[in-house]
Amino acid sequence: MTTNGNKPLRFKPCLIGYDKLSYVKPDIYADYRILLDCSLGVNPFGCPETVKLAAREMPFPFWSYPPHPFTSTLEAICRFWQHQARVTPDETRVYGGSMEALEVVCRAFVGEGTRVLGYLPQFADFAAAVESLGGVYQTVDMRQKPGCAFDADAFMAALTGEQSLAYIDNPNNPTGQVIPLEQLEAILKRAAGFGTAVLIDEAYADFITKEESAVSLKPEYPNLIVARTFSKGYGMAGLRIGYIIADAGVINYCEKVSSPFAVTQQAALLAEIALEDEEFLPRSRREIAAIKGGMLAGLKRLKHHVTDNRVPISALIDPAGGDLYDSLRKKGVVTEMGGDVWLDKSAVRLRVPDSLHPLLELLNG
Repeated sequence: MTTNGNKPLRFKPCLIGYDKLSYVKPDIYADYRILLDCSLGVNPFGCPETVKLAAREMPFPFWSYPPHPFTSTLEAICRFWQHQARVTPDETRVYGGSMEALEVVCRAFVGEGTRVLGYLPQFADFAAAVESLGGVYQTVDMRQKPGCAFDADAFMAALTGEQSLAYIDNPNNPTGQVIPLEQLEAILKRAAGFGTAVLIDEAYADFITKEESAVSLKPEYPNLIVARTFSKGYGMAGLRIGYIIADAGVINYCEKVSSPFAVTQQAALLAEIALEDEEFLPRSRREIAAIKGGMLAGLKRLKHHVTDNRVPISALIDPAGGDLYDSLRKKGVVTEMGGDVWLDKSAVRLRVPDSLHPLLELLNG
């Protein structure tokens, strides 16, 4: 790229010729009818009524900066986790969604040539964050395992001490499978011996129980970083707020590479209200599990990878090898392309809608 015939601009060398893999596309709604939107991984039942009511009444002091570090929100997060682990405000920080939280962790650990370990398939945008900083994203390929089942032994074998960071999304995106806590602990223990940090992306973990979260392992493993969001389970994606829980020393380094004003005051206050709502998530889990379980049981031709019924996303497969995204798109069902989540064109990532029967009719039609 040149400017008015002058010398080329000096972009980072790692970005030259680099194509970012992401399922976020600007044109997914263009030129065709939509009957069911099963694409982005939000809660199909929206957000808690308590949050809606508070949002209507909340003043919007747009003339002032947000009150970093959002002490009352950090205290609310600590109260939320008090029965799983002791978390203090200096062990958590809020960010503009869990995506910004992941990027902040990358900036704290990743530089030119830094090696980071992940696996396939998983959330592709994290690999993009690593590679945009000049890091090398190594992966353990689980796609040849039956149902893309996560293999903890294979992942631990790939942890060699050369990596500064390891990344695991749990529940997995795109399959919706849940990795047992004992497997995560084994990985954390091996990584700790190498001085490798382990980032557990729990974007979809509000759909499972708090007891299954890696947060309960925090007291024993200072190399653990847990990222959470209010976008999925709480249905607050448009507000852009998430957080990490980690050792205070890790938080200190993340503070060095993050913006203090990435979260709005409104988002932080509404997040506190969401954390106090004890009815919305259990109800969402019950209804989502019923819809997803019915979908998987009712599939006539399509297959699916290993998944947990409580998690609203799953990877569906066309056994005939056809372009499943295009086939469903023509029926009016929006999903995410398999190629954008490290699967092939015969697969899609589908997020269940709020009703079973229209979905099954379209999938089986």
